[in-house]
Amino acid sequence: MKRLRLCFPQAISSRKLQRDSRFHYLCGYIIAALLTIIGYSLNDTIVIFDRIRENMRGQRRAQFAAVVNASVNQTLSRTLLTTGYTLLVVIALLLLGGDVLHGFALALLVGMIAGTYSTVFIASPLLVYCHAWTASRAGGTPVGAVDAR
Repeated sequence: MKRLRLCFPQAISSRKLQRDSRFHYLCGYIIAALLTIIGYSLNDTIVIFDRIRENMRGQRRAQFAAVVNASVNQTLSRTLLTTGYTLLVVIALLLLGGDVLHGFALALLVGMIAGTYSTVFIASPLLVYCHAWTASRAGGTPVGAVDAR
């Protein structure tokens, strides 16, 4: 009863869901899928940001946005290949895994697509925006900064 209350508070009033043992497993699968997705997306983000750091050492005079763009382009093939091969396995789990793995595989499928998208198209532009915002707050534009307009 306490596990149900932690995972799905709206289900406590339903007696059928309280007696259904599959409901307990559903909560575990969702938590496992979410943790896997967060780790996967975080790893991709770290790889791209590490490449940005490496490229900043060699290209000190280049604009920051150009360095970020080059870094994303350098790691894009690795990110897409890794995600593609992992998605093949997740699709196989979704189609061949049975009822027990269906929810887990579906959550992984959606989460991996969203995580890869957010790593490439949200995290890097957000870094460029934060860099420009920090430079504008400092009162000047440091070397390699992007105009905030």
